[in-house]
Amino acid sequence: MEPLREWYVSDDEIQLDRRFLKLKSGDEDDVARDLPLFLRGDVVPWERVLDERCAVILGEAGTGKTTEFRLKRRLLAESGRSAFFLAVEELATRQVTALLDSDAEKRFSDWKAAEGIAYFFLDAVDEARLRNARSLPSALRNLERDLKGNLARSRILVSCRVSDWRAQSDRREIRSILLKDVEQEVSVFALAPLVEEQVALLAKHHRVGDVEAFIREARRAGAYSYLERPADVAWLLAYWREQGAVGTYTELIAANVERKLRESNPDRRPSMTAARAKLAATALAGLATLQRKAVAAGERGYQSHRDHRVPGTHPVAPGQFFACAH
Repeated sequence: MEPLREWYVSDDEIQLDRRFLKLKSGDEDDVARDLPLFLRGDVVPWERVLDERCAVILGEAGTGKTTEFRLKRRLLAESGRSAFFLAVEELATRQVTALLDSDAEKRFSDWKAAEGIAYFFLDAVDEARLRNARSLPSALRNLERDLKGNLARSRILVSCRVSDWRAQSDRREIRSILLKDVEQEVSVFALAPLVEEQVALLAKHHRVGDVEAFIREARRAGAYSYLERPADVAWLLAYWREQGAVGTYTELIAANVERKLRESNPDRRPSMTAARAKLAATALAGLATLQRKAVAAGERGYQSHRDHRVPGTHPVAPGQFFACAH
């Protein structure tokens, strides 16, 4: 199959009215296994999340965490409230004011000198950990120092991929740094899957003419899992427009795997050929199926995920994937 042509419309401009599932202690592991937790608990709106002193938003790649953080920060600012977006990777090594432009820095200074609530959106713990495993506590301490005396009127939101969230140690570090003055737990939420109305809004935003036909075709193919995350909806829309049909579910999976195995960052050189990447992915899928494991980790990932280790397990060497494929 020929590579799917890339087309993209920024989702920052569209309000999908996303919902969240409030997780109880221990639910994070279930979210990592992709269980439909939204059927087991209350789904709440953004307003409920913003009421929390400190909230963590979990979701895998493509669920819209960064998009939602940027959009909500902008909407809060437009309504006259103080709100700031900060990348955890940058905050881990720099002060808040060094990360803000001149206008945002003035708003930050004005807020500290006045009264009222400010919202801080700390984005992408998972990306920060690619460079430094201790980036989260470093970022939290830098924020705490810059908010000295103003923590009580700060609302802090942190985003992270489910697979990179350390349920016990991360909760403990956030509580010890940001909630040390109050008897309060860290609230953890998961982004709920999209519902049909939100899928329709995305399709219209991506300039699809017959939205009902697209959703009907996706249902016919059984492609429900591709309608749950904004990035998957965008990909499926591109596939549908280019192929003229959704096709079978097997065809969708094959095309989607090929797409995800291609390096999407033009500034990053692929570490292996497409054929070798597919071979490794096939071997990994076989290992996961035969051993009934949803997650495999190399030495570095294994060492950094102490909270999720299962007794008796060991890290997997990347070379094993290729050995199993022969």
